Amino acid sequence: MGNHCRASYVLALALVAFLGVACGQAPTLASAAAAPQLAPPTPDPALAATVASKAKVPVWHPAPPGPGERVYESFGVRTSPAPPGIVTAVSAADVLTVPDVVNVSAEKLATGTPDIELRLVTTGDFPPGSETVNNPLKDQPGWVLTFQSSTPAAGGSGVPGQPGVDVEHTVCTFTIIIDATSAADIANFQECHGFGRSPSLRR
Repeated sequence: MGNHCRASYVLALALVAFLGVACGQAPTLASAAAAPQLAPPTPDPALAATVASKAKVPVWHPAPPGPGERVYESFGVRTSPAPPGIVTAVSAADVLTVPDVVNVSAEKLATGTPDIELRLVTTGDFPPGSETVNNPLKDQPGWVLTFQSSTPAAGGSGVPGQPGVDVEHTVCTFTIIIDATSAADIANFQECHGFGRSPSLRR
């Protein structure tokens, strides 16, 4: 009877071990060592070469401003001093009554009286293959009006009400450029500096 019990006990242990493996229990160290190892993926030489070449492409910047020039890099606009004695169809007094200029204050884009300068305006000064301008201008006489007080535009960092933005120390200007011949709005944009910075606004 005792031998029969011992045999049954050994058989039971073997059955438990078999069921443990069949039910997905963790394998032993020996079985883990015997399992096939997956090889790491082979890098694609063509992809690696493309990434490396792009890393070497220099960041594009417009030509540095010449004497008296101003470059608004984010907007593809540069201006230079107008020659003395130039006569324009739109005067400095007229430009303040142009609807697009009046709307700057009406839409609360800026406040106060703008600084006004007659300058030669060039547009479309963007990197090759990027943003383009229909019928870009070259040295077109235009009135550049700069409002020194402008509230940061909605839509990004530097916007009132967004966390982590020190609006009191965010200083913005608003510039609108009016064609001195046709009174058309050539460009308008906001530039901000300080602890917070809003995205520039361009219509």
